[in-house]
Amino acid sequence: MGLALHTGIDVGLRTAQGLLLGDALLTGALDGLRTHQITQANAVGEVASELSRVRRLLAGAQADARVAREDADLAARELAAAGRRAAKAEADLKIILEAIRDGRLVRA
Repeated sequence: MGLALHTGIDVGLRTAQGLLLGDALLTGALDGLRTHQITQANAVGEVASELSRVRRLLAGAQADARVAREDADLAARELAAAGRRAAKAEADLKIILEAIRDGRLVRA
């Protein structure tokens, strides 16, 4: 074999090695990029799921707060009505006591 042929084969092999090494590096970089994209997509999916869960919790809390406000409003109305009844009962009692004092009503 001649020196030129030997050198040509050596250059060809080194070129093939360089191309294979470059391909491996590029494949590794692309795999890393794909892994990163998948990780980012998973993170976005997790954030979206958490946001959905928080929205459901918020909707439930708002519904509970609405029911509590309605209950409080009802209790306030009932308390006001009880206050009016108590005031009327006190006024009626006052009238009865005055009638007893004035002799218009005799105790039994």
